[in-house]
Amino acid sequence: MADHAIYIRPEPFGCGYDIVIEPPILHARYNAERGTVKAARRYADSIRIVTGFKVVDETGEPR
Repeated sequence: MADHAIYIRPEPFGCGYDIVIEPPILHARYNAERGTVKAARRYADSIRIVTGFKVVDETGEPR
């Protein structure tokens, strides 16, 4: 089984942040968009609590 991770990335076309699980999980819809880095991190942390996957922050923003 592949190791899953939750990625937080800036949206390529627009403002905000994408939260994506890679590799994708079949029949699960955790991927989302959030308008601020704080909201994106909170959402990613909530997924981490449920799934146990590590969070990879690629925003470049300070914690």
